[in-house]
Amino acid sequence: MKYFIKKFNDRNIHSKLVFSFFVAVIIPLLIVGFYLTHELRTKALNDAITESSANIERVKKRTAETLESAIYVANNLTLDQQLKELVNTRYTTRQQVVEAYRGYTAFKTSLNNFNELSNIRLYVDNPTMLNNWEFMPADDSIKNTFWYKSADKANGLNGWFYMPDETKKSRKYLSLVRKINYFDYKTSTILVIDVNTDNLNTILNQESSPIMIVDDNNNVVVSNRKSFIGKKLDHIIKTDQRLIGNKGSIRGKVNGQQSEIVVDLLLPDTSLNELKFVSVIPNDTILADANNFVYLGATVIFISLVIAVILIYLFSQLISHRIVTLSNQINVVAEGNLDEVIHVEGSDEIGLLSNQLNRMVKNIKDLITELEKMHLEKNILEKRQQEMKLKMMASQINPHFLFNALESIRMKAHIKGEKEISSVVKQLGKL
Repeated sequence: MKYFIKKFNDRNIHSKLVFSFFVAVIIPLLIVGFYLTHELRTKALNDAITESSANIERVKKRTAETLESAIYVANNLTLDQQLKELVNTRYTTRQQVVEAYRGYTAFKTSLNNFNELSNIRLYVDNPTMLNNWEFMPADDSIKNTFWYKSADKANGLNGWFYMPDETKKSRKYLSLVRKINYFDYKTSTILVIDVNTDNLNTILNQESSPIMIVDDNNNVVVSNRKSFIGKKLDHIIKTDQRLIGNKGSIRGKVNGQQSEIVVDLLLPDTSLNELKFVSVIPNDTILADANNFVYLGATVIFISLVIAVILIYLFSQLISHRIVTLSNQINVVAEGNLDEVIHVEGSDEIGLLSNQLNRMVKNIKDLITELEKMHLEKNILEKRQQEMKLKMMASQINPHFLFNALESIRMKAHIKGEKEISSVVKQLGKL
């Protein structure tokens, strides 16, 4: 930490200001931008899931109404006394069977009254009856099918299976399968009612997003995407989450596209198993509008960043320029030029510092002037003192000079024999 503080302190003011503005403005701006973008994408995702759930609920309701027709017909056929007598009679001739079939029209009437249904057939264990594609023998191959075994165990509950119809070239339909027990005869039959696929397709084709109806064995029964029909759900959706039995939203890939998968369940009345409704929402579709907002937000953020950088540069340049100006003027003063006026515009801290430095320089100049004056006065005083010393020395030197001169004259006169002159000069020297 100390290392970074030292590095920061070693940088110039301009760099510090740019860094400070960057930390204080740009980083929060980016954080806010990314947060709003994330929230926008999340909201778009939630809205898409909510809308998809509403679509599934609408499809589920209309599908349930379609299935109710099959359940209604199955209930009527279960209680049909004529059907009960027909399948439990032991016929002796082919003609009796044909006459019995001709007199029973409930299947045809139901198909005519309910366009939601495609076909009705009954699997019977009566060797005296003929196969007319409505009444069909329950041979071993039929009894070993998964739907027959499930219906047999369900004992009266409706089972919904995606299964082939032998009467229509083994084309597969979503079918209601129910065991009808005739306790008086200790016999039973298996009723199969095919739901009209076209009717279900009409319901699903009104939806724009891929949507599927999936049976209990994970088979795609109906879809508004033809390529999905008949496939296993886990072959279409690649996900780490459990698809079977789930209700809610999961994430996975469909045709290589990351998607949100919304799952809902429908358990029709008196039914053994449930149907699954699966809606696929590709992320590209979910985030199409969100991405437009994201791009717009990114553009606004980018423009804001550019403006912020320009403003940061200008303001930092303005502040650092004043500080650099102040520093340069201080350097000039430091070199000894006390006549330089430190002037920085503004009345902020930098301006106040400039004024204070000017006052300090003025005080230094006044102090230097006063010191020079004091130094000059001191020199004058010293000069006068030297002159006085010279005068004092001169006053000492002159009497000696005169005495020596007079003594020399006296000696000269004495040598010449001028005693009177020698005596007078001697008296004068003593004086």
